Amino acid sequence: MTKSIEIIVPVYNEELHIARFFKNISEQSLGSDIDSIVFIVAPSTDNTLAEIEKLQDSRIRVLINEKRYVAFGLNAAIRNSSADYLVRMDVHSEYPNDYIEVLYNTAAEFKSDNCGGYIVLPELEGLQAIIGQAFVSKIGTGGSQWHNKPIPGPTDSVPFGFWRRDAFEKYGLFEESLIRNQDDEHNYRINKMGGKVIITDKTYAAYFPRRNFGALFKQYFQFGLYKVLSGRMTFLRARHYAPSLFVSFILLASFFDLTMFCILCVGYIGAIALFFPREKLRWIQLPAFITAVITMHISYGIGFLCGHVYFFRRL
Repeated sequence: MTKSIEIIVPVYNEELHIARFFKNISEQSLGSDIDSIVFIVAPSTDNTLAEIEKLQDSRIRVLINEKRYVAFGLNAAIRNSSADYLVRMDVHSEYPNDYIEVLYNTAAEFKSDNCGGYIVLPELEGLQAIIGQAFVSKIGTGGSQWHNKPIPGPTDSVPFGFWRRDAFEKYGLFEESLIRNQDDEHNYRINKMGGKVIITDKTYAAYFPRRNFGALFKQYFQFGLYKVLSGRMTFLRARHYAPSLFVSFILLASFFDLTMFCILCVGYIGAIALFFPREKLRWIQLPAFITAVITMHISYGIGFLCGHVYFFRRL
């Protein structure tokens, strides 16, 4: 291989994960082809920066992201990169040792502008394990392709990303007005302008989901809000509208017909229960699973509705 690869890693308050993550990427099979590892550090309240400075590797560079949000940091790293390929990685995830090699080969095979694998869950315990099962379930996410092992080929979006450097020259950098969903919006732009976003079934990232319902609500509220605020309404799919339509319908029923409201709620809870992963969780965990799915739907739906209100007020 003669191409150079740069790993870009946005971090904020990640002192507990830095050492594990660095060990993970140090074991990558294409290690000798990785020219640099750029930690994009948002101002943290813990010892994230000190933990990075402990790492012994001449390839490591630190970029301080004073504006905190991911899109600003990613764009700064891209502007300062001379590598042929850039791969975004997350310290909250774990990767197989051939992760980067598989993505490089996928990019070469499909001549993609961006490519990625799919998401699996690592070994989890307690409430985090239950939230994780809700995260990968079809009732939780509407069947998003990269939440389960996919059919390889063109797709709307991929987690993280492995880009040719010139993709950012062709399609632009990340949209800095977006706190979340900047990857969705960028992949939409690539597809709309005739580029290729490819998903592969040959590699994956093990993702650690949120640990409690409060953090899950905040995450999915922002997902729903910034799915709309990206300003790219045409890349929304039917599954993106489902939670907000459900929230609207439930609210209307609660005001005008209490009996219908109760019937809807019972039917909704029953539908979620049908997707309970009996092979992964115990029956005693069913109430928490239902709560996790409801939290995802309602928070996403509220965020999505708020996004539309803001979007149309700007017109």
